[in-house]
Amino acid sequence: MGHFLQQQQQQQRKKMQLSLDTPDDLPGAILEQSEEAESSVCARRLLGIVAILIVFGLTMLYSTSYNVAGLRFFKFQILWVLIGSAAGFAAYFFGYRRLT
Repeated sequence: MGHFLQQQQQQQRKKMQLSLDTPDDLPGAILEQSEEAESSVCARRLLGIVAILIVFGLTMLYSTSYNVAGLRFFKFQILWVLIGSAAGFAAYFFGYRRLT
């Protein structure tokens, strides 16, 4: 995965270099950078909110089911959180735009 990230960074640098080579495109390049930065901030916030909701849900499940079934439900939920997280990261690194 590290190689993939390096390739993405190189491509972004090339785009930035190409857009900054021509003075006419300078405002467009700055606008594109600010949109990418804003998108990144929103994605981080969303990821943080989802993480908080997952922790809250796991805490509620643990506290309500401990006396009934022990850790059975909690372990299954942890398993599904891990599977979902792995699938989410795989989709992020693979890039959903490649599927179209």
